[in-house]
Amino acid sequence: MKTPRRIVLGLDGSAPARRAVEFVARLAPARGGHVRCVTVLEPTPVPSMPLLPAALRAVVVGQARALDRARATRARRSLRAAVARLRRAGWGASEEIRWGVPLAGLSQLSGSLGFDYARTMGDGELALHWVTNSRDGYNSDTSGSQYTRIDGFSVTNASVGYRFGRGWEVDVFARNLFDEEYFPNANNNTNITPGSPRVLRVAMAVGF
Repeated sequence: MKTPRRIVLGLDGSAPARRAVEFVARLAPARGGHVRCVTVLEPTPVPSMPLLPAALRAVVVGQARALDRARATRARRSLRAAVARLRRAGWGASEEIRWGVPLAGLSQLSGSLGFDYARTMGDGELALHWVTNSRDGYNSDTSGSQYTRIDGFSVTNASVGYRFGRGWEVDVFARNLFDEEYFPNANNNTNITPGSPRVLRVAMAVGF
């Protein structure tokens, strides 16, 4: 396999990123080969504060900028270690820090956990259903707005019912049982979808 002459490595300081550097370092360097090590940092979000005094706003903004400088220092230290490793392996290497917001996308982690339980009681059957849906946060838009960053959430739906032996049943359903406040998605600053609040419903059915 021919080794490419130009390689760009996106590094975030994680173990997989360090393994990527080590993988490239073990390749036979191409003549004039160069590796560009890049870390992308998201600026610390500053909430909208139109009602705060100007002096207080300046303090909050100053703290956010201080956090950004500290993060940049850590990223630069990691980048320089990667560049040094690549240069020892014979590669030309350089570093770069870019600032920007994450690409819009979907949650990296999501899943559901639930169970169904049934037990005979008297001349009928008790039935219980429970499911919790969870997902982590994600960026829904590349505008950089704090309002299009969707936080992770967990929503539980449940039901309990009793099926009588005479052919009829009663069920109580709960949607968003714990009344979690959440936003499923946000397309932009003015098109934000709130999650459903807790909803309780009672149903009765009769079989013929």
